[in-house]
Amino acid sequence: MGGFLMSKPNRRCPICNYKKSQKIYAQKFANNLKHIISSCERCKFVFVSNAPDQKYYNLYYKNMSKYEHERDELLHEKYCEIIASFCKTDAKILDVGCSTGNLLYQIKK
Repeated sequence: MGGFLMSKPNRRCPICNYKKSQKIYAQKFANNLKHIISSCERCKFVFVSNAPDQKYYNLYYKNMSKYEHERDELLHEKYCEIIASFCKTDAKILDVGCSTGNLLYQIKK
């Protein structure tokens, strides 16, 4: 999966833009992908401080994903129906562990 650049190892906090953070944990994935989980020293937000760019994630999920069903439009339509039965139209939804983000895209549509 070469050819895609990782972001700077010390990414600024995505919430307050502070540049100092403290490493909490190193999370390892397949294909030598490793996320450095850090906490902002100012606002305490926890984030991946060495996140690859989006092109890297796109290629990673295309080649390494165990979520082949993510491309299944009919399945996502069914999920959207279930979610709609519990949520108002203007609800804010957070999908933790959203893989490719396709379900959120379908919900937005």
